[in-house]
Amino acid sequence: MLHLMSLIRQPKYGHLKELHRAVKLCEKSLISTDPTITSLGNLQQAYVYTSESGDCAAFLSNYDTKSAVRVMFNNMHYNIPPWSISILPDCRNVVFNTAKVGVQTSQMEMVPANNEILSWQTYNERFIFFG
Repeated sequence: MLHLMSLIRQPKYGHLKELHRAVKLCEKSLISTDPTITSLGNLQQAYVYTSESGDCAAFLSNYDTKSAVRVMFNNMHYNIPPWSISILPDCRNVVFNTAKVGVQTSQMEMVPANNEILSWQTYNERFIFFG
């Protein structure tokens, strides 16, 4: 989406672009099987997609709305912010978390214009009525 000055609307645009990239990295695993759902704690779960060829993708979720948690998954520790999902396209490395919005910023800079280029001129014209 573009903003009125033709600048990308952040953080929505950047956040969705990064989410799309993360899901695309999981594509082979996601389309080949249903997830195996494993509890990682009271309000935490792992959704693991493993294809026959060995591709693996995991989504680690924390449904606790107030507290971040540290969970153990595949013999590794992961910190998951409250009310978020971490995406691991290789079942090891987190490439995206829904609570962490990275924002690119575009900053406009206003500079004085060259007055000769943008100068205005006025003309008086006579109005002639034909009638």
